[in-house]
Amino acid sequence: MIHGLKEWALNYLRHRDSIRKEIVDIQPSNDSDYVVKVKTGEWFVFVRESLKDIPVFPSEFKTLFFTLNTKENVDILYKKWGTLKMPNLTFYFVNPNASGDVMWAINPYVHSLIADDETLKLGLETLYQTVETV
Repeated sequence: MIHGLKEWALNYLRHRDSIRKEIVDIQPSNDSDYVVKVKTGEWFVFVRESLKDIPVFPSEFKTLFFTLNTKENVDILYKKWGTLKMPNLTFYFVNPNASGDVMWAINPYVHSLIADDETLKLGLETLYQTVETV
């Protein structure tokens, strides 16, 4: 499943860039799964089936984290929410084989600016339900 998720993530990044044409290159990396070189810098891309072992993210770099849309992953995001509120960190919850929407995304930092902590769990559950579970 991880191979399919990595392929989906790379295709998503290339497709998202088809208008802006910011991506210069995408290469495998020792620090993350991929480094996306763009005209204005670099992005780190992580692709993991699970959020169980979330790596430490360099807060000064744009970081994209692709994972499977599972209840366990959403629960882990909720539990670790306080440590993941970094401006440059975005999570993508994906089901490449879904018949409808295949992905939802969240930036914990931005989300915490516009939503209150009391409704966080409900909000994450609602987003999770927009994509079929893997």
